[in-house]
Amino acid sequence: MQSSLPDVNSSIMRYRVQVISQLERADYNASVGALYALNACMPAEYRVVVSNEKYAEMTKQNYMIVCSKCKTEFNFEQVQVHELLLPPVMSLAAGLLKDKFWFCPNLDCKHNNRLTKSHMKVTKLEANTYLHVMPEPPNRAQGMMGRTRFHIQMSSWIWRFLDELEERLARFRQEYIPNDQPMLEETPEE
Repeated sequence: MQSSLPDVNSSIMRYRVQVISQLERADYNASVGALYALNACMPAEYRVVVSNEKYAEMTKQNYMIVCSKCKTEFNFEQVQVHELLLPPVMSLAAGLLKDKFWFCPNLDCKHNNRLTKSHMKVTKLEANTYLHVMPEPPNRAQGMMGRTRFHIQMSSWIWRFLDELEERLARFRQEYIPNDQPMLEETPEE
């Protein structure tokens, strides 16, 4: 493994430079190709996976809704929302004929909650989270707007992929210790 590291390091350096230089020239195919080649230089356990399905699964936002009575949180997808006619007095006060309610799934509670008054929480990834997964590169739409938007989307995708790879490269370097060399060299005491 140690004898292959200089070759891997030179390949990494070459592809890293190529990714950035080709992006500056707007040669997206060459830049993406260099990213894939850079990814292939890594050992399998350090590679970034490219999959729309896995990326969507990992970045999915989760909505939680809180019962106003028992304060229990529920996944919003598991709660049934019902549209009910309001009594005349409430309808006049709210300015609505109907309102949306959900009933607490907690068997001890079963409280009816107004959807508009319910507290919701959104769980999503933090800004600098490394997933080790990327979606596939964006496709270019037809027309002038497609060209401008494509440049922005592709540049963003390339930089995000490069960030993921840099994190994986840093981890590989930290965890790689040659078998025939001690971690720290011992110095003789005088």
